[in-house]
Amino acid sequence: MTACVFPGCSRWANTILLVFADWLSLWDLRSIKSWDLASVTIQLLVAISVFLICALVGPKAPDEGEIDLEDFFWRQRPYFYGALLATVILSLIANLDFLKTPNVALFVRQNLTVLPMLIPTVLALVSRTRWVQWAADLCFLAITIGYTVEFCSTLS
Repeated sequence: MTACVFPGCSRWANTILLVFADWLSLWDLRSIKSWDLASVTIQLLVAISVFLICALVGPKAPDEGEIDLEDFFWRQRPYFYGALLATVILSLIANLDFLKTPNVALFVRQNLTVLPMLIPTVLALVSRTRWVQWAADLCFLAITIGYTVEFCSTLS
């Protein structure tokens, strides 16, 4: 077994945590009494973009031979981070639904946590430098962990 030494390793952790945090963040939307088509559509688009991220994070197993994860990472990098950027932007729009809940302050709190996610995502998208990839992935992971602890540590 070899150690995971390419930037894509942290990408897997980011994806798992992103799915978990995104799912838990929907809990506060349960109090919305009436959903309009725009709200349903944007929430569906966020779910589709998260699914796309999950589809892009891992390679398809070949019939023969080994998988070159390093090569896969660098080939998929722009698509993965493009999808991640779309998810972050869609999340900012989807957070408008928090204005329909009894706790409208969640809109500001959610966006103040999601906005910083743009920085590592854009950096990872535009830079092919290995250390930037690592730093961006670890930064995104730290932000997502902070987000999960802040918003999802207790569900009420």
